[in-house]
Amino acid sequence: MLAGKEVGLLATPPIDVITTSAKFDRGTLAQPGIMGSTIIAGHTTLMVDIFVIVDTLHPDWFNKLETVQTPANQAATILYAEDSTFFRTQVRNYLTEAGYTVLEAADGQLAWGLLNEHSEEVNLVLTDIEMPNMNGLQLAERIRGDKRFGKLPIIALTTLASQEDMEKGKQVGISEYQVKLDREHLIESIYGQLKQSVGLQA
Repeated sequence: MLAGKEVGLLATPPIDVITTSAKFDRGTLAQPGIMGSTIIAGHTTLMVDIFVIVDTLHPDWFNKLETVQTPANQAATILYAEDSTFFRTQVRNYLTEAGYTVLEAADGQLAWGLLNEHSEEVNLVLTDIEMPNMNGLQLAERIRGDKRFGKLPIIALTTLASQEDMEKGKQVGISEYQVKLDREHLIESIYGQLKQSVGLQA
């Protein structure tokens, strides 16, 4: 489902299903709807971005939200913690395309350091849960333990979204959960959290 509509791709039958570790090239064959390529079993394999394809063909399907501005009339800044390079790059692109400034960290420990370094700039934290060194729950707990960040919105972007997982997140101060990777709902969630928090700063 995209924009409330059922969407699918028509393709030839699958050649095979395999588990592999692959490094993606995001430059050579990149084009609208193709986020990159890799070599699998000696064959060049393209990775499709279904959201971009649908947005290109039917831009009227999507509700284009404005970029939330700070009281200083600057685009809001989002601190994003994610250990997967693939997801970090993909989500960063979503956020920058929506007009936001993004600070990236590969784990919670690095994110905490960036938050302290840019404490006056960060308007929202977006974090994965499963990360090395300091996971998303530990990062949220650390943030909430600092009175400077008591009202800073924290959104968890994760595959761990059971009722039990969400309850654990709520207990340490996570504001909202989003499941990887629904671009439309993620941008709407960020917009809603920022409108509320930035409005309180004005």
